[in-house]
Amino acid sequence: MLTDKLTAANIEVKQAKNDADVLIIETAIEKFKATNTTIVVGEGVDLLVLITARTPVDKVIYFLKPGRAQQRTEVYSSKRLSAYPKCQNYNLFLHSITGCDTTSAIYRKGKTSVLKLFE
Repeated sequence: MLTDKLTAANIEVKQAKNDADVLIIETAIEKFKATNTTIVVGEGVDLLVLITARTPVDKVIYFLKPGRAQQRTEVYSSKRLSAYPKCQNYNLFLHSITGCDTTSAIYRKGKTSVLKLFE
């Protein structure tokens, strides 16, 4: 198994029993305490939302979303939603009702327009 080979090569491995995104962000916060700089590389906005929700306000963890074809590489920080200060406490809820990885979005409303409604 891949986990065994990586462990044998002295590479730290964590296997998610439930939600991998949560484990990724918990690990990033844990590593931040040791290094003071942490960058999470990933594709999904779920990671950015979890970073924003779980990172202590006095810390900043970065999220790098690699570019593809027509999209450029983007770098965000755990402070990314500071443009919507009243929404920061509710970003997990707002993310879930605006669609996250599902089709549960509010009908004909994009994420930005829903955030402005709650602002």
